Amino acid sequence: MTRTGGQKRAEASPPSQAVVLGGGMAGMLAAAALARHLDQVIIIERDALPQTPRARKGLPQAQHTHVLPSTGARAIEALVPGTLRRLLDAGAHHKGMPNQLLSLTPQGWLRRWPETQYVIGCSRDLLDWVIRERLRHHPKITIRTGVAATGVLGSADHIRGVRLRDERTGHLSALTADLVVDATGRGSRMPHWLKALGLPAVREVTVDSGLTYVTRIFQSPDGATDFPVVNIAAAPGKHPYGQAGALLPIEGGRWLVTLAGTPGGEPPTAQDDFITFARGLRHQIIGDLIADAEPLGPAHTSRSTANRRRFYENLKHWPDGLLVLGDACAAFNPIYAQGMTVAALGAVALDRHLTRHGLRPRTTRRAQRAVARPVIVAWSVATGQDRLLLNGADARPTATDRLAQRGAARLMRAAAGDPAAAEAFFGVLTLAHSPTRLLVPKALLATLVGSRRPPLTEPPLTPREQSFLVGSRGGLAAWRRRPARPPLADPLGGRCSVGCGTRLLDDVVAAPSTRRRNKGDSYPSAGPRIRAAPSVERRHGGSVQIGSVAEDVEHRRQTLRLRQVSAVPVPRPRPPQPLRTAPVRHDQRAGSAQHDRRLKPLPQPAGRIGAAPRYEPPCPVNSGVHDRGRLHMP
Repeated sequence: MTRTGGQKRAEASPPSQAVVLGGGMAGMLAAAALARHLDQVIIIERDALPQTPRARKGLPQAQHTHVLPSTGARAIEALVPGTLRRLLDAGAHHKGMPNQLLSLTPQGWLRRWPETQYVIGCSRDLLDWVIRERLRHHPKITIRTGVAATGVLGSADHIRGVRLRDERTGHLSALTADLVVDATGRGSRMPHWLKALGLPAVREVTVDSGLTYVTRIFQSPDGATDFPVVNIAAAPGKHPYGQAGALLPIEGGRWLVTLAGTPGGEPPTAQDDFITFARGLRHQIIGDLIADAEPLGPAHTSRSTANRRRFYENLKHWPDGLLVLGDACAAFNPIYAQGMTVAALGAVALDRHLTRHGLRPRTTRRAQRAVARPVIVAWSVATGQDRLLLNGADARPTATDRLAQRGAARLMRAAAGDPAAAEAFFGVLTLAHSPTRLLVPKALLATLVGSRRPPLTEPPLTPREQSFLVGSRGGLAAWRRRPARPPLADPLGGRCSVGCGTRLLDDVVAAPSTRRRNKGDSYPSAGPRIRAAPSVERRHGGSVQIGSVAEDVEHRRQTLRLRQVSAVPVPRPRPPQPLRTAPVRHDQRAGSAQHDRRLKPLPQPAGRIGAAPRYEPPCPVNSGVHDRGRLHMP
């Protein structure tokens, strides 16, 4: 077979190769994106990577709360398919937002509207391990551990590889590549390496509120593994030292609890003091939840919470063949749960760039700008809030910061009482939408007008969730000590418990049998009020009332209804009205044909005796209790 010239050139060209520095979240996701377009990807990691979901030396912040929002989860699933299913199978939790979120913002408690976004709750060790294991067997990806990068090869115009050092033997080597990706995190040495090549210094901005994190893991109580996520945000000006807390259900039936505070109000590490600090937050729900929970292991402290951004995309001259992403480009305060999402979106941007442009010369600068684009919104959110916790001259916000803070405050206040504002708020917070989503008419109107609903003074807990609280806050602890309410009786023989959420309303209320209205009328001690004696023909001012006990009782029994329990009092139905008849002259003889015709009842109004009954289906929850349904008058 004769081969064409294009086939010969393709066979002669060397395979394309990329080197990724760093085996963390950003490095693994970048390798997954590169493996779609290049022939070989080599991951260089200084530390040993565990074979099980365990902490590793190079990631001390892994012990603290890491929330993966829905935007980051979708990006990871697009790069590494099957990750979410593997996480959920391993015990991770899917928590809807805001229906499975108890969040106390500086403007108050958020209501639990229907789900618009979600978060994946698990430990950072499990998340890293699942992604690492799915890429470990990739045919194009090679992971080299125990090797550290000491510099880059090439010039200010083009990067051609990296210099390596073996951590055990100290052996030095070089590795060439078509593309070098720096994903070494906060400790990246890339600014120094670029300066050594003659490039100008990279502009760097740091916003450090001085927050200190202390995290403990607790065994959740029996039946509380599906408890919602709890977040108590700091409220500068309302609560001192920026103190905040979060409770995240993770795999293994555990709760990951992180407390935070600025200098002078740092959280303690001792168990009793840890609970006391949690109860001293703006709300003591976290302290009440962990008061009787069993601690698992010691407390872990971290002070690496500064926001730091390096503006690589603004360099006038950028070397070809180099890319920086993840925390090496922009690191955030972990309290805002944006670092992993920004890293995943950066890897997705890299994948799109390679799809459109490949590795053509002088296209890496465009890729660096694309990778830095998701950083903009996350940086504004994180630094805008952390600047409120600063003291001194650096704490003076700019006019733009003040405008953004006022807008954020109005949005959070509106989100507490309007579902459209809440949807826009969580969409921007999780980086699912750009801030222009706030200009949607419904969200904008809710933000400008505000909420008509009164603010919540307590967390919107369900009765079952309230049962896990321990403490003395208002009626929450008293709710657990309340006497059991007996089921409501059904005069027709049925009985509905509290479980179905309905109650039976009768048009009469049981009263002592000694109470009487008229002669011959009595009220039994249980069941509806009924007439005890048959009614007779009575004359009142020239009119005749004709009725019977059977009709009266049947009417009352048919008007029993199942209604939803409501805080609005339900008015008592009007008693049955007498039959409407034609007037009768006193001189008419009883028993005559004319008299019988005159006594014929007139048509009755709707809902009275004689109207077609309406059938009510069985109780939807307790079908075994009300399985025969009800007959009602309309």
